[in-house]
Amino acid sequence: MPASEITTSPHLRLKCVHCGAGLEISVHQVGCAQCGASWPVESGIPRFFDPSYYWGEHARERAVELLKAAEYEGWQEAVKARVAGDQNMLLSILDWQRTPWLSLLGLGSDAVALDVGCGHGAITESLARSVGCVYALEAIPERLEFTRLRLQQEAIRNVNLVQASALDPPFPDNLFDLIVVNGVLEWVGEWGAERNPRAVQLRFLRRLHRLLKDDGIMVIGIENRFGYPAFLGAGDHSGVGQLRTYLHGNRGRTYVVCSAQEVGAAYRAAGNRSGSLCGHHVLGRRSGGPRPGIYAVSGPRQA
Repeated sequence: MPASEITTSPHLRLKCVHCGAGLEISVHQVGCAQCGASWPVESGIPRFFDPSYYWGEHARERAVELLKAAEYEGWQEAVKARVAGDQNMLLSILDWQRTPWLSLLGLGSDAVALDVGCGHGAITESLARSVGCVYALEAIPERLEFTRLRLQQEAIRNVNLVQASALDPPFPDNLFDLIVVNGVLEWVGEWGAERNPRAVQLRFLRRLHRLLKDDGIMVIGIENRFGYPAFLGAGDHSGVGQLRTYLHGNRGRTYVVCSAQEVGAAYRAAGNRSGSLCGHHVLGRRSGGPRPGIYAVSGPRQA
């Protein structure tokens, strides 16, 4: 798949993060005619964000090694050979069937979905096999490049990859039928300028809510603070294992929400429609339309 196919997709719609106008898209850059801002397109991916940091499940050196191996050996063989000792990570990368809840949502085959923080692309691939078009948003270039190789090797052509901050997504309002936020909400408190991490979370949720269509659905995946492994002493993936924690580093703090009730409360506090709880699922919808949907999922974490 030529890289330019991603940028010339008829489904690709982008918005200027400075003035909000629609962007003109070409093979080498995206630009705003209204304010003059522009951003490069590299390897077919619009690049709105150049992070001053690296974040990932393994060190940057290993991520680069994995990328090179994926290109020459194939992405699956590269993962199996280099992540063999971590079964949870193997599952999270290799298993493209990461969306078993998708059939419950009643989405059409022409639905447009957004995967926020796509990582190594497992959820993106799963969505792409079921809906019409997927936007995959990721800030870390090594992870996004892995997803690009993965999709290319799987001959999946209905995905638009975008490198940008999750706090400033370059998409127009009312674009998506589905937004998936898996393993992201608990970390966004580290990314904003506000000293109160909950304020960052609420700003994040408000922004995503505007991207949904009137009957759109948001699915939030987060480790369940009340899942049975918690009572056996297991920590969450932050390595801290508490609901509200202070982490080291210049940014200082993060606010971790880890139960269905707390996810629903955050969603409502962000000004979105209230939902009802059902087991580990928070059920609700953006508008008063007839179709209910899961807008937040808080499933049991892995042991």
